[in-house]
Amino acid sequence: MSSKHHPHAHVPSDRDPKVILELITYDREKYSKHVDCTIDEILAEIKPGRVNWVNLDGYQQTGIIDKIQQHFNLHSLLI
Repeated sequence: MSSKHHPHAHVPSDRDPKVILELITYDREKYSKHVDCTIDEILAEIKPGRVNWVNLDGYQQTGIIDKIQQHFNLHSLLI
C-alpha cells in the first residue's frame, strides 16, 4: 500500500461537498432558523426552554462534530 493515510480514513479534498450547518429553534410562540453560521454562532443561539435542532449535513469537518459533542456532553460512541 503506497498511501500515507489509513485506508479507511477520510482525506478532505477540494471536491468534498460543502458542510451545511443550521439551527432551527422554536417554541409555541416563536420560530427561527439560522443558516450559514459558524458552529460557535450556532451554539450561542441555542435557547433553553425551546426546541433546538442542529442540522449538520456533511461530516468532513470533524472540528464541528467535536464542538457539538463537547457542548452537549455527548459520549463519543453516540457520535
